[in-house]
Amino acid sequence: MTRFVVKPHGTRPGEQMVEVWVGDQFVGGLYPGEREDEIKFVSKHLASAVLDEAFPPAVLVMLNLGGSRQ
Repeated sequence: MTRFVVKPHGTRPGEQMVEVWVGDQFVGGLYPGEREDEIKFVSKHLASAVLDEAFPPAVLVMLNLGGSRQ
């Protein structure tokens, strides 16, 4: 099960980030970007990302969690 937890941003006081968990494993974080209209996903588990051009557009992020698909 994937879950999201909102936390204070560690290096940017007054801003928040979102922790992304798959089961009991922390897999990455969503952070505000440098510009007001950006977000950034940071993870050591990134395998690939694909732009889905459906409307509204989305980015499909694939994670490698040690060979298991969840």
